[in-house]
Amino acid sequence: MGIILIEDAVLQDQPLVKNSDILFYERSTSSFKLLKNIQPQLDTLDAFHAFAVTVDGEPVYFGTFHPMYLSSILYGGATINPNYIENNKLKVDFAYHDMFPFLMSLDKRNDPKILDAFRSSGRLR
Repeated sequence: MGIILIEDAVLQDQPLVKNSDILFYERSTSSFKLLKNIQPQLDTLDAFHAFAVTVDGEPVYFGTFHPMYLSSILYGGATINPNYIENNKLKVDFAYHDMFPFLMSLDKRNDPKILDAFRSSGRLR
């Protein structure tokens, strides 16, 4: 079983998605509803690219772009399928296995910092 761990990441100056690009965050599906289509930018990404979800410039969690044509499963890390965005909804997935319950503690998609930021701006669904 492979487990993802990203440490010492260096963030780019220009984010793929800015706060102002997000219409709302849907907690139940861990999806960001975006105001614009970012599929053209995502089409340039593959499994060698990673992302960070930040609040006030500080990373809350990291993940990788994982095209669905790859047969591997990445446990313990957030993933985005860069090949499929439906209705400008950017879904963040997280794979875990019931035999390894500790993996759930690595899932930060609904971290209180993220939920509080969207709640305070009226964009939490």
